[in-house]
Amino acid sequence: MTMMMRRVAKCVLCVWAVTAATGAFAQRSREDEAIPYDEDEEESRPSRPRDRPRRSEPTRIAPEETDIEREDRERSLSELDDPNTGLAGEVVSGAMLLDSSRGGLVEAGFMWGLRFTWEFGRVLPGAFFREALFADASWTYVGIRGGTQLVYGDSNYHYFTVAPAYAIQLWRDADFSVFFQGGGGLAYQFSAFHNGTAPEVPVAGLKPLFQYGVGLRGRPLISQDGNLRVSFRFEITRFRRQYMDDTFLGGSVGLAY
Repeated sequence: MTMMMRRVAKCVLCVWAVTAATGAFAQRSREDEAIPYDEDEEESRPSRPRDRPRRSEPTRIAPEETDIEREDRERSLSELDDPNTGLAGEVVSGAMLLDSSRGGLVEAGFMWGLRFTWEFGRVLPGAFFREALFADASWTYVGIRGGTQLVYGDSNYHYFTVAPAYAIQLWRDADFSVFFQGGGGLAYQFSAFHNGTAPEVPVAGLKPLFQYGVGLRGRPLISQDGNLRVSFRFEITRFRRQYMDDTFLGGSVGLAY
């Protein structure tokens, strides 16, 4: 009986040991399995790096424009708006009031000549100087005769001047401007006395000359399809010959391109 009970006890211990081992193995297998997530938990999980949207490219900020770049841009745009070279030639004419050397106030004569203009402001940096600065190289002539048919005197005056000027446009992008001018040069005077019987008595000389004046200048386009312009002026100009003052009232007309 005792032997039988011992055998039963051993069998029970063996069954219990096997059952315990099987349960431990099953518990370990359940722990090794992945824990399932529901849909809400799946959406709340952070996405993997490869599923994240691409970052947008950083916005590029254009560099600031320097003063030199701005001046070059303005100059190039102004050259496109007005591609003229800035050269002009004009015929000058008008009344010259010569300071009288015979005790009177003035002696009036007809003055004419040629004028060549260069708008040198176009070669300077900046759009402001393009329309503001120009210079003239001029030759003008006036002759005065006084006396009788038998006894008379001729006086001939030649003015050679170079004069820069500053112009102010009447409105923005206008073809008309008011100008102020000042310059210098030489005045050549040739005089001769005729008495009908005696030989001619000539007198000639050069004098320094100072020129200054004010006027209205225009240069409208002849055609919208070309660069040729009509150039004209109305002016009041004084010529200072040493200690004498001559006044010119007139104008000029020509072509600019």
